[in-house]
Amino acid sequence: PPWPGTGAGMFVAFDPFVVNLADPGGSRFLRLTLKLVVDTPEHAKELVEDEIVRARIRSAMLELLALQTADQLVTPEGKAALKKELVEHAGHEAHEADETKVTDVLFSEFVVQF
Repeated sequence: PPWPGTGAGMFVAFDPFVVNLADPGGSRFLRLTLKLVVDTPEHAKELVEDEIVRARIRSAMLELLALQTADQLVTPEGKAALKKELVEHAGHEAHEADETKVTDVLFSEFVVQF
């Protein structure tokens, strides 16, 4: 579906992420479900259909998520910083593949286990 209210961009949904966080002891984890917003419907379709590019994007996001700590992620500033980094990491992989521009990351689930 189109991005509500703007008439531009499309969502690309990813399966939920579950990752151990970088906290000492390794007992904390993050469960995150998100959608990428990309610049055009054509690019969204390409990302949905190209399993290799989707796997590269997912891998880049997982690597970034595993570097986070629970204390960072529970603050509004930490979530905002993570969103920005996810846009950059996912955008780099998507752009390398087919010039796709990732414009936003939308969280639909964000659970930090303490």
